Amino acid sequence: MLSTTHPVIWAADNVWQLTGTEGSTADTAFMAKYGWDPSQSYFDTTDDPVTISYKGQTFTRNSANGANILAPDITNPAAVTVLGTANCTTPAATRPPARRSRRARGPASRGPSAAPT
Repeated sequence: MLSTTHPVIWAADNVWQLTGTEGSTADTAFMAKYGWDPSQSYFDTTDDPVTISYKGQTFTRNSANGANILAPDITNPAAVTVLGTANCTTPAATRPPARRSRRARGPASRGPSAAPT
C-alpha cells in the first residue's frame, strides 16, 4: 500500500488491515504519509447520518444503516481533504464520511475539526 503510485479506495470494514499491527513500522509510515491512523478507526454508533453531501448534491442515506459510520483517527489534518459530509440528526454531529489523503481514499473522519483544506 505504501509503495503504490495508484489511488486506493477502501470501502466498508477492516480498514485497519491497511497497515498491519498498531504501532508497527508500517502503521507509523502510513500515518506519516496519509495523515490518519487506520488502527484507531472505530464504528461510531452514536451519530446517525441521514444524508450525505458530495460535490454540491445531497443524497439520502438508507435508514436501515442506522448509526454505524466508520470514523478514523486523523493524525495530520493538513494531509487529508474532505470529499463529502455526513449530515447527522443533530448539526453538531455532522462529519466527513469520505476524505482524500494524498493518494489513499477512505471512510469518515472524526468531525468538523478534522476537516482540512
